[in-house]
Amino acid sequence: MVYQPRTTSPDTNQKEETMSYTIDFLAKTNKQLRDVIEAATPRGLLAAMQNLPAVSMTQVAEMSPLVHKKYTEKVRKITGDFSALVVRDTIGRSDNEYLVVRYDSFYDGGRGKWYYDGRFGYKGGTTTDALDALWNAFDDLVDEPYDMHYTNKEQAKDDLEAAHAQAVTLSGVLGTDKALKMFSYCVEDMNGFQIASTGGVFDDKFGVIVVKDFKDQRYRVGALADDE
Repeated sequence: MVYQPRTTSPDTNQKEETMSYTIDFLAKTNKQLRDVIEAATPRGLLAAMQNLPAVSMTQVAEMSPLVHKKYTEKVRKITGDFSALVVRDTIGRSDNEYLVVRYDSFYDGGRGKWYYDGRFGYKGGTTTDALDALWNAFDDLVDEPYDMHYTNKEQAKDDLEAAHAQAVTLSGVLGTDKALKMFSYCVEDMNGFQIASTGGVFDDKFGVIVVKDFKDQRYRVGALADDE
């Protein structure tokens, strides 16, 4: 057989097939990895990960077929917590499709512990629709923020209301403080507005915010708000 040098990169299917061989090999030669890879339930996966060194936990966890890699990447960006994992809910006792889990490295004097992220729902439970809504909100405010090209007061108000609505969505999981920072990043840093008042944002309520433009025109944005 004559050796033929590869002239093109392998396609996605070839890469996935190669990775499956690698995972199969690792599962056969390392019990800790095998326990993670073969875990059939979210609870079994968390228990298996608890036995791994902290430095490799999240990377090894992504070898599990229970972990949804795309949603995991998105949730890590949204929360800023790069230990987060989105795990398929294989129990089927609720309407949840996924469970969001995270690692607390300070638990028990540094021993650490995996736990369900209750911000997303009971025992971290969530759905495709909920995760997509969160990502769309984060994408509009932070990842690819709104570019607010407006030519009149009404258009500016509509753009600000759209950004506010996305911040409301994010506040349900991240809290009002972090959602306000994301709203501010979009409207102030990226679009040149200035937040004049956040009196309607407190505790668990992401309410009315007063924003002004470079002409000092003020806008009240939020539920049932009118221009000042």
